[in-house]
Amino acid sequence: MLIEAGWSFDMAQTQALGNLRQRPLAWKPFGVTLGPSRAAATLLVCSDAFAAERLLDGEALCEAQRILGTPALCVAAPRRGRILAITAALPEEALFDFVSAVEEEFQGAPMSPITPLTFLVRDGKILGITDPDERSTVAGQT
Repeated sequence: MLIEAGWSFDMAQTQALGNLRQRPLAWKPFGVTLGPSRAAATLLVCSDAFAAERLLDGEALCEAQRILGTPALCVAAPRRGRILAITAALPEEALFDFVSAVEEEFQGAPMSPITPLTFLVRDGKILGITDPDERSTVAGQT
């Protein structure tokens, strides 16, 4: 259908992201403690009808990284209307708590569930799926 309309995938993606970026982006910080060590962290939450789509918006992910002042993020879109971001530079047990909370929200999603996976993000790019037990990603990045 795109080809018949004279559009490439890249053209359609650029148009879609342009439309998404016209909506205001409001990352809201929440102080949380995670893991047995009660590691303090800031969790960023964006709640909007199209929040989960921000997982594909490199500019939005860079903004979260800038706000948190971290070299890498763990990002999740467990359900429609919500995206979560936290620094990836947390102790293993704290990341495990974040991943568990994402899975729990996905399972109990009152609205359309998206994915229980969390993603390692750096400079607006998804590098892989976070694996707190390995302190790495499926893609083999650290």
